[in-house]
Amino acid sequence: MDARTRMFKEMMSTSTHSAEAVQGRKVPYLLCPVKKPEEYSDNERNWLKQRDEGRKSHSPSGWWNYFQDCVEVKIRNGDSLALWTSRSKLDSGSGTGGVPVSGGGGGGISNIGGGGDPFILFLHGGGYSGLTWGPMIDELSRLIVAQYGALDLRGHGESRCWDEDNLSLETLTMDILDVINWLKGNEVFQLANRPLIIVGHSMGGALGVNVSLSLQELNEVKLAGLVVLDVVEGSALLALNSMQFVLRNRPREFESIPDAIQWCTRSGQTKNVDSARISMTGQIMQKSSGKMATQFVTRRKDGADESCDTQTVTAKKRVWEKEDNSGNGNISEESAVSTVPQNFVWRINLSLTEPHWKGWYQGLSKKFLSVRCPKLLMLAGLDRLDKELTVGQMQGKFQMQVFHQVGHAIHEDVPDKGAECLAAFLCRQRIAVAKGHLPAALPGC
Repeated sequence: MDARTRMFKEMMSTSTHSAEAVQGRKVPYLLCPVKKPEEYSDNERNWLKQRDEGRKSHSPSGWWNYFQDCVEVKIRNGDSLALWTSRSKLDSGSGTGGVPVSGGGGGGISNIGGGGDPFILFLHGGGYSGLTWGPMIDELSRLIVAQYGALDLRGHGESRCWDEDNLSLETLTMDILDVINWLKGNEVFQLANRPLIIVGHSMGGALGVNVSLSLQELNEVKLAGLVVLDVVEGSALLALNSMQFVLRNRPREFESIPDAIQWCTRSGQTKNVDSARISMTGQIMQKSSGKMATQFVTRRKDGADESCDTQTVTAKKRVWEKEDNSGNGNISEESAVSTVPQNFVWRINLSLTEPHWKGWYQGLSKKFLSVRCPKLLMLAGLDRLDKELTVGQMQGKFQMQVFHQVGHAIHEDVPDKGAECLAAFLCRQRIAVAKGHLPAALPGC
């Protein structure tokens, strides 16, 4: 008998009402009345506290904890992409000039240190959303002076497009270039007067490389740096063979947002529960209405976040009320209020995007080495490095950082270490200015 079972039986057996006292017969422990809270022992209180904390740990986190605003960027054909902008650690300035997608945040980001401060554009991987970068951006904003924007790509998150299944490399590249042009003309961001750094994870990393090459040719924006997280041409193309199997083994739907967060951490998709609490709200939507899970997270008066992912249903039943002994009476209605779980499904069906998978990664290594700006490659293991990149790294064409004991989503598993590595890279290249003393840089491999 384990300690938890022994403690639970002890708690039930020492109740003020024993099992034999219930209607004069023996009743299973689970049917016995439970002790009052003031009668619990210290061990019982600690166990209940740990149980409640475990339940709370899978509650969703509001996007306002990591970003200040979400603006709708209009692109071609009437499509719109959502751009999550970071919360300034200093005084907030005027609005971003965009159309808010969801309320509850702030009034836009401020120009932290003048027109020359870098703007860092984050691109997520397939199935994720811009919210996946929240914890890393939060850590990064404490280290350097910059502005941040995390984009919801076509078919992901809060973005809304007519053809959301067209995730070809060319289409997604044009989407991102449209957003960069919008940032360039916006009076708050003023991207034309500041350096741009592109950071991409997985599919977003491949897109970042393609966008960087396009910006090189246009020469209209100062591309100051390119950072790619855990995507290499060789290993990426090999992994595609088993991708459909991985997708088929995912749950098709979840009863609630906490259930989705719990699956995310238990399955190993994300090892950091705090990252899962914000990231999963951008990956799932309500099955019945199509609303994103972010819209079901509310802020309580005490400042904590909670999910309102159940629907209140009022059911009425007819009740016969007897007025006297003669049998006369009338019919009235009683209302019973209950909560019904609202199932959540994945925002995007990644299986339908299979025709575009190879196009994202073919020729990626050669393209990456062709980008003429400081480059950083973050990997979750040395085995992911292919021959072409190995030669390029030995020739000093880019900086490489390998993280150990992390999964594919490096920025979610270790957002603090990822932020320190990125901050050190930007400061070393004189792209950004540190707010203070940076932690010692990690060894390259």
